[in-house]
Amino acid sequence: MTRDDPQPRADRPARLRATKTAPKTAPTDATPPSLLNELESVYRSITDGVFIFDSEGRLIRINDAGRKLLRLASEDESYLTMPALTRIERSNLRDPGGAPMLEREWIITRLLGGEIITPEHAVDVLMSRADGADALIAFTGAPLRDGAGAITGAVAVGRDVTGRRLREAELHQSNLQLTATTQALTQQAGALEQRNQRMDQFLGMANHEMKSPLTALSANLQLASRRLRRLARVGGQSAHAAGQIEGQAEGLLDAAHISHEAESVLEMLARAQSAARRMTRLVNELLDVSRIQAGRLETRPEPCDLLALTRTAITEQLHAQPGRADQASRDITLETTCEQAPIIADPDRISEVIDNYLSNAIKYSPPTTPITVTLACEEAAEPGAAGMARLSVRDAGPGISPEAQARIWNVFERLDSDSAQPTEGVNLGLGLHICKTIIALHGGEVGVESAPGAGATFWFTLPLPPANCSPALPRAAPSRARTSTGPAAR
Repeated sequence: MTRDDPQPRADRPARLRATKTAPKTAPTDATPPSLLNELESVYRSITDGVFIFDSEGRLIRINDAGRKLLRLASEDESYLTMPALTRIERSNLRDPGGAPMLEREWIITRLLGGEIITPEHAVDVLMSRADGADALIAFTGAPLRDGAGAITGAVAVGRDVTGRRLREAELHQSNLQLTATTQALTQQAGALEQRNQRMDQFLGMANHEMKSPLTALSANLQLASRRLRRLARVGGQSAHAAGQIEGQAEGLLDAAHISHEAESVLEMLARAQSAARRMTRLVNELLDVSRIQAGRLETRPEPCDLLALTRTAITEQLHAQPGRADQASRDITLETTCEQAPIIADPDRISEVIDNYLSNAIKYSPPTTPITVTLACEEAAEPGAAGMARLSVRDAGPGISPEAQARIWNVFERLDSDSAQPTEGVNLGLGLHICKTIIALHGGEVGVESAPGAGATFWFTLPLPPANCSPALPRAAPSRARTSTGPAAR
């Protein structure tokens, strides 16, 4: 039986049973000889292979094109006298995909069953020719009927479509590739368009963020300069008056006034320094992003203490900006069970990450709410393996939605500016992306835990060297520190 053939060979229809010879049949009607000659000429001149079968499925006639199609010698009659089933089995009939055809799918079975196969519905059959080579042949055909309508045989027409189907398959594959390329180019064009839009937004933000500290820097320096010139004039006038009217109190330099003016100048200079730091941070972030995108962000690892770096970052953050009298005090609490947290890292880069986390916590939480920094050191599960240090910064801000959490680590992504405290400086959506890259370069991970209205906890991990490889570090301060800003440093 052939593939999934439901009908045993012994029970096949008599028309397909094996016979040793194919008897020649003669016309049963009185067809004029001239018409027979014309039909014979047409039959021989057809360029497609023509195969005529009797009602038993035996091949009665085949034209020259058919012999050429099957690569049969012109004098070879064995193909005609071959039993039908033997001929079919030797032809190894398969569908275009190479799977064996079922008996009900054979062309002769369908034609003798009364089916007409038109050119629009030609059946492609992969079959073996006489020389063993495979060919893909498209068959059409129809049953032959007598005057009473009974099927007396069938005629099939075959055409070699191997090359054409191959070209069609190649064309189809080319179309698929072209479609895929078009889709990829369309996606790239969309991505470039989005990138251009984000770049335009970024340039607009950068322009605004750069103007703000520059304006503050320029204004405070101008005011400080005017105050100093005024103090110089008052000092000169007071000295002249003191020389002329010795002993008169009204001619003496008003020390209280000078002290007040000096404090005002110092406050202006502090604001100018803050603006300069904001500008420096902006420029550094732009340079870092440029290096990241070029794959050239460098680190200089050395033995250092993450606990000491954290304490220093908290202290610097509290004194980074001049105080504001309109803000209440803020507590920053450092909680840790680590006496030391020895790591091999670039201390400047790690301090940059801690500073960014602290800045965001201050920026996005109310001034009266505390900020908690937690440092935990986890020992390795196996001797000689590296442990893990985990530092987190928790605030009581408005929280971050799950959708925003998924993208805040991307370049140019910014948190909701409506939740930020006013005049909190630079925010180009670069900081967290830089933090993620820095921690990844040190073999660690970053993350955030938050929900709308529940604050946010930003964390990162860094590997701790094995105990037998820990660098010698100075002993850290007590394991729990509480630092208060007094008036919040902004």
